[in-house]
Amino acid sequence: MPSKTLPPELFAAFNATGTLTLLDSGQGKTYRVDDIVLKPAALDPGYRYLAEIQRDITCEHFRMPKPVDCARATYPR
Repeated sequence: MPSKTLPPELFAAFNATGTLTLLDSGQGKTYRVDDIVLKPAALDPGYRYLAEIQRDITCEHFRMPKPVDCARATYPR
């Protein structure tokens, strides 16, 4: 579901089809659609590395969200 605040390509990149909800936290820039939380991040190579290793971390005493792959390897360009 495209919105006035997020480009339609973003929905397509994550195969999101649900209703977009602006979350109270996140400095007014964090949204939820389906079971995905979309939050802007710097395009730093370190973030890609963190997403890769974060998948393998097992947590017993704390919660850590797992990254969601987008349909395109690099969004945004």
